[in-house]
Amino acid sequence: GGSQTGVYPNHSPGGWNIIGKTPINLFDIKKPFFIKAGDKIKFKSISKKEFELISVQVKSNIYELKKALIND
Repeated sequence: GGSQTGVYPNHSPGGWNIIGKTPINLFDIKKPFFIKAGDKIKFKSISKKEFELISVQVKSNIYELKKALIND
């Protein structure tokens, strides 16, 4: 991949090395996909406790995704 990263929107087999996972649903048929080809994404490490909390919030529909604009 060089300077590129593949992001799987759901659980599926693939050829990229897996470096982590997210508690956020990246694809929902009812909502538009918020990541587009060419977007810059910054990956942030979180604790298992944070992961579990966000997972519960997502399932309860109370998690609010925070998007930041990056100007290069």
